[in-house]
Amino acid sequence: MASYLVSTVGVDEEFVPKVLLVGSICGGIAAIGFGALSDVIGRKPTYTAIVAALVLLPGPTFIALNTGSPVAITVAIVVGFILACQGAVGVQMSYFPELFGNRYRYAGVTLGREFSAVFGGGVAPLICAALLTAFSGSWIPVAGYMMVMTAISLVASLLAPETRDRDLTVPEDATAR
Repeated sequence: MASYLVSTVGVDEEFVPKVLLVGSICGGIAAIGFGALSDVIGRKPTYTAIVAALVLLPGPTFIALNTGSPVAITVAIVVGFILACQGAVGVQMSYFPELFGNRYRYAGVTLGREFSAVFGGGVAPLICAALLTAFSGSWIPVAGYMMVMTAISLVASLLAPETRDRDLTVPEDATAR
């Protein structure tokens, strides 16, 4: 996002680290808040709401970023950090381990998070850069890629069980009947 703002939108490169810091601070607070919210209303509804918002967020985010307005960029970055970067993670840290029984918990969480990180994080910048190049700098294919990745997470969250208050000492996965 930082390189997109500087190279494509033309934002002053001294502005970007400042807005990323503000976003990071807000995201850190959001992680605690969403984690606490999931303790009250449940992991599944909290996580599903965040991911559903993330499916819809790329288009409006790119529109805001492309205005070049410091206020619009700041709001877009802060919302991105609150939901995508840290808000979802605040719930995942409780939700994902609770999905697995005690025998395979570590392997289940690790495999799920790390394989998804390859497509959602690891190669995403390369894919997005290739899409920007292939489509003459248009952000629309990049937003489409982001929406597809988050839609996969949304479907998975809709299919996953609720795990709040689950006994973590049982060997069965949360999906065991």
